[in-house]
Amino acid sequence: MDKPLYARRSVWQGLVDAGSYGKAVDAPGLQVRLLDHGFAATVICPAGESMTAPLVLGQRHWRDGVMVMPITPDQFFIESATAPSVPWLEGMFGTQASVIDQTGSRASLQLSGPHVFDVLAKGVMIDCDPRVFPAGSGRVTLLGPLSIQISVDADGVFELSCMRSMAGDLWHWVHTSAGQYGILVSR
Repeated sequence: MDKPLYARRSVWQGLVDAGSYGKAVDAPGLQVRLLDHGFAATVICPAGESMTAPLVLGQRHWRDGVMVMPITPDQFFIESATAPSVPWLEGMFGTQASVIDQTGSRASLQLSGPHVFDVLAKGVMIDCDPRVFPAGSGRVTLLGPLSIQISVDADGVFELSCMRSMAGDLWHWVHTSAGQYGILVSR
């Protein structure tokens, strides 16, 4: 068998395409980038086993090209372009950690633009002001009824991530909340 049995499909295929949405404006108030991650996983460590003590809850950390976001003291979310090696995982999380691959089960969007804070204020249940939620921050919270992970980088670009089965709901919320400002979607 030379060919795989299935082809990987984008989370966003059939839900939303690149282009303009909402109110027709000269400059869109919200830019949305559709993301498909190379690798994503939840890691659960037995108490006291992990080597992650210096990682701060509520912040994203980068180690060797892998984003590590602590969810609780013994639970982490990781993303990277490719799956980390077993020695890397053991060195980071200990030898007894459970790694649950979620690569195909996550839907993620990047949001930016002049009205990004106005849009987030319509549904995100945390204060996204940079004085409270500075660059490098990451949290699990609610977006209306959806459970999401939200993070922000140094350029003020927010990443929202939810379970793949909720991708349509996430896009509907973004489209409804940002339509008045104009939306430009890219891949």
